[in-house]
Amino acid sequence: MRKRTLRRALSSVLSLAMAGTCFAGITLTASASADDASSPVYWEQVPLVNEDTLNNGYSGGEGCQWPNGLTISKTDPNFLVFTTDVGGVYVTYNGGKQWVPANVGLNSNGAASPTVDPTNADRVLMVGGNGAGWDSNGLYLSTNKGASWQHVLSKDVSGFRNFKHSIAWDPSSYDEAFGGCKVAYWAAEPHSGRSDGALFKTTDGGSNWTEIATATYTNGWVEVNSSGWVFIGNKGGLWRSKNGGTSFENVLTAPNESDITIQWDRDNLLGITGLDMVNDTVYATKYDGVYVSSNGGDSFSKVSMTGAPTPLAFQRIEVSPADPNYMVMSNNMNDQWNNINEIYYSHDGGVSWTQAGRDSTNSFVPYNDRQDIFAFHPTDKNTVFS
Repeated sequence: MRKRTLRRALSSVLSLAMAGTCFAGITLTASASADDASSPVYWEQVPLVNEDTLNNGYSGGEGCQWPNGLTISKTDPNFLVFTTDVGGVYVTYNGGKQWVPANVGLNSNGAASPTVDPTNADRVLMVGGNGAGWDSNGLYLSTNKGASWQHVLSKDVSGFRNFKHSIAWDPSSYDEAFGGCKVAYWAAEPHSGRSDGALFKTTDGGSNWTEIATATYTNGWVEVNSSGWVFIGNKGGLWRSKNGGTSFENVLTAPNESDITIQWDRDNLLGITGLDMVNDTVYATKYDGVYVSSNGGDSFSKVSMTGAPTPLAFQRIEVSPADPNYMVMSNNMNDQWNNINEIYYSHDGGVSWTQAGRDSTNSFVPYNDRQDIFAFHPTDKNTVFS
């Protein structure tokens, strides 16, 4: 009886593996003989996609449907975290040459907004989510480079294709004895009891969180400068706090919604559509261009552009820490399913822009026309992940 049961179980798994079925990004197979009940059963990971699969005409769906987040460690550039909508989390420890699933302790099917502590690559925060608001969603913390996750704050956010960098560590809170930053912020999207979202803060490195604001200063992009000033960009504009989130002021207004003519993905074009910070210089995008502040948000200047795409619909700007003249962003091109988003890059601080090419030959997630996400290498201006 045990032989037949074991044989049936292994046969089922092997047939699934041959059909290319994936479990949270991994296909498993067994290496023990089904006829030998005394033999130990071993499992080994097989590729999500291989040459034989591609040659047989199967080209899509492996790994995930929709990329949600991408981040790189400032202290260990070989370590990156890539989050997906329904395929869980992937990490690389060799600069993107190989990626492995990293879902131990993750109870959500997907995740977004991964953020590595700028002073300690072991410590990572991210938002667990899927298409619906479950209690298994909320904030997750890893203290071992994604090898495992702790569910530190349960919130039934949907996490549905949220591409914003909604979590940020405060670099001014670095504690040598603790071994990392102790303060971080999360501008959460709507969830139970908070129809407009909420702003959460941790002061112990991510283990415990306190709600410090609602509505106006939530559901957006977050950056924190070296002085601990918090910047949040959302549909209402760009907000700044100089006192740890106790109070905020508006430092950059949102555009008029009536000026935005594009309808596809319109929700991501309202207000502040991207936010980044390099050496305390703030870079923000609205749909119509790039706005820069070199004085902590006291004033912003709009970059005068040439070679900008048409229609103009800037989103998700990323600036190179190695050379702030190097930038990438995504532009929403039209209302069709084809060519929805195109990548543009600048090597002169956003004055001129050129459309980039794409080559997904080596990608384990086949190219599908989705929103672009980026992560610049911290010391190499010519390397950016997307």
